[in-house]
Amino acid sequence: MEILNDIPDDKYVKVDEFLAYIGIYDDVVRLERFRQHLSRLKSHIEGKTVVEAGAGFGLLSREILKLNPRKLFAVERNDLTYNVLKKRLADFDRVETIHAEVEEFEPDCEVDLLVHEFYGSMLYDENLFSLQQLRFQPKMVFPNGGELRAAVVALSDVHDDVVDTSVLRQLGGVVVGDLFPDHSLSAADFDIVVARYAYGEGIETFETDISRRDGELVAFSLFITHDGEVVCDAITCENWSIAWTPRSGDMFRLDFEVEDGAVKTIFQWLK
Repeated sequence: MEILNDIPDDKYVKVDEFLAYIGIYDDVVRLERFRQHLSRLKSHIEGKTVVEAGAGFGLLSREILKLNPRKLFAVERNDLTYNVLKKRLADFDRVETIHAEVEEFEPDCEVDLLVHEFYGSMLYDENLFSLQQLRFQPKMVFPNGGELRAAVVALSDVHDDVVDTSVLRQLGGVVVGDLFPDHSLSAADFDIVVARYAYGEGIETFETDISRRDGELVAFSLFITHDGEVVCDAITCENWSIAWTPRSGDMFRLDFEVEDGAVKTIFQWLK
């Protein structure tokens, strides 16, 4: 969804973020995957204190409440989204909605489980860094890990009548989401780990050598993990886009810089 009229910058940011949740909830596979994994964590939820960070419209909060926590704190920073969250959870017991950045939230009791969805399409390019700045220490975080994986792809394996070699030459060094929505890649094709995240340890990135791979394109897919098991990936869960860049060498590196609460994704070819 796209905002089509001119509105003040501060309202634009809030509305744009608000509209993003509508698209997020269209990804029913993602919701089902998270629901399944939360059910497996019932012993960490039933009778326990849970925080959902970035609770959005409350769909996951409702799933958590089905598992009978002692208390659920549903934390949401966006004004517009919080108004929806508060209304949708108003009739539930054992839940308290909190209008705040999760980094500023200080619960009055121990937290047994923190649930979040702070992953971006490039793994660390949204809000994962905020989990390193919490004012409380949850006993468990779900999900607690993730990887950004790459695949080297031949141009003949993607299907687009517009994006040909002449177009790609103009995109050297640029990483583009959903450049080739029509492709036949599977999750198994993404076997090169470019970056890895673990709660409590942060982000680790790697110089990536693709000299032994054939193909004119590099594609990137997010893999969300918990205790090493894949919860969702960008092939299966359409909320996250596959990112693409034209191949301009045999070795590249991806890095992330946090500045003023925002993350910059730095991509460069090394040789």
